[in-house]
Amino acid sequence: MTRYSETRDLRRRLAMAGTANLRDAGPPPQWLFRAPLAALSDCLAAYRIKDDGSAARHLIDIFEPLDTKAPSPALAHPYCCYLRSIIFYHEPVIVSPWRKLWRGAGERVHANPTPGHFEEWDKIDARLAPDDLVAFEGDIFEVSSGRVFWAARPGDSLGRRWWMQHGARRRSS
Repeated sequence: MTRYSETRDLRRRLAMAGTANLRDAGPPPQWLFRAPLAALSDCLAAYRIKDDGSAARHLIDIFEPLDTKAPSPALAHPYCCYLRSIIFYHEPVIVSPWRKLWRGAGERVHANPTPGHFEEWDKIDARLAPDDLVAFEGDIFEVSSGRVFWAARPGDSLGRRWWMQHGARRRSS
């Protein structure tokens, strides 16, 4: 979880972000196969602002709204794992006394040998991942890792929700 001052800064940058005309710019060259990205029409983007107030035209912030049923940070704690996965664990942590069932190969049902998994609210995948390429205002940007935060965008009818903030750097030609 990010510190309060970092979250406050992310909320300020989210308020400045406008609707973006982001689109998938194809798979990165180091990936052999990647399915096309899902629609990015609801994502927001803005150039990062330098200390002197001017726009850093080589860096953008991309804000991706997360479609999750997880409640506010008072009850949920996000944990980013793997490449795109985000798990919202119950806060405070609850260790389940039951065994967790899961499906293996051939649709066989297995159970963990010992009880004690952590209770979850939701498990989702973000649309953007590190090294994805997106086009913004005619330039290609390479997405970096992101962070999850809770915020409301001014004028948003949905109120507060979970967002994933990704940084992106302009790709050299």
